[in-house]
Amino acid sequence: MITICIPTFKRPTLLQQALATAIVQPATVVSDIIVVDNDCDSREVEVAMQRFSSDGRIRYLRNDSNLGMFGNWNRCLDLVQTSHFSILSDDDLLLPTFAPVMAEAIRIWPNAVLIGGRAEVFDERTVSWRYHSWLAKTRAAARSLLLPSHWMLGSNHLAFANYFGGATGVVIRTDVARTSGGFDATWYPVSDWEFWYRLSSKGQCIVLERTLGRYRTSVNASLDARTVANHILKSATLRKRMASDIDAHLTVLERATIHFSSKADDLLPTTLDGSRLLPSRPLYSIAVWFLSRLLKALSIRMCRPLPPSAHRVGETAGS
Repeated sequence: MITICIPTFKRPTLLQQALATAIVQPATVVSDIIVVDNDCDSREVEVAMQRFSSDGRIRYLRNDSNLGMFGNWNRCLDLVQTSHFSILSDDDLLLPTFAPVMAEAIRIWPNAVLIGGRAEVFDERTVSWRYHSWLAKTRAAARSLLLPSHWMLGSNHLAFANYFGGATGVVIRTDVARTSGGFDATWYPVSDWEFWYRLSSKGQCIVLERTLGRYRTSVNASLDARTVANHILKSATLRKRMASDIDAHLTVLERATIHFSSKADDLLPTTLDGSRLLPSRPLYSIAVWFLSRLLKALSIRMCRPLPPSAHRVGETAGS
């Protein structure tokens, strides 16, 4: 039913931890586990894979050249042979409940193109950066109070935020992912968010307010100052594109939500040295942040997801 794909690059120890959480998923649900190694110059990952040789579900492949992050994700998609698949980053983890919950969700919503649970953050950064862990925990507590246990997501909701976050804990229908063109690397580092948006034009997208994975936060390439700054820029560009696509269908509440979501993004820190750890106007920033969260929760409860026919989304990546 589900293939777990683990794209990896030069992190054999973390990969072993990720794989350990994949192989405990029941074989009746997870029939395939694919590891695609993007490091064409070293066999460290291949050596690390040997401890899992007894699990017949695992396939290991090494690329002839480095395809880039989202190029490797698309390579995973090319190799999937099941009806659904999930991308597990090599530094993230799945909870044992992932597969059983997803199997039940697919049974309830057989036509859904995208079903995603939550991934809790475990922070490995220095103490000075635990500020963001506090924000993540606050967001999780707010969601549990303000949001239903599951809800259908439309392109209007995705214009507010990437409610699926990264790919950990998300299951995608394989045929729809392929016909949609896969992940568009030109949108790095928000290519996953852009892909969710395109998938929302193909069918149902379901958000489960269940924690099904663990997302590792550490000082690595994804938190490089340039990557963070690019994330903020690309997020703003993508949000404007989505809002433009569906503008004729947006309510006043939805327009306000998009506006304040953009404002909140502008207040994010862009450096790792602590110089923008806290915003220059903290009270204003906190007010904007909480207002954006409140508006998102209200919009989710009060605004129905737009049907696929209501917005213009390209058929292939990059369109």
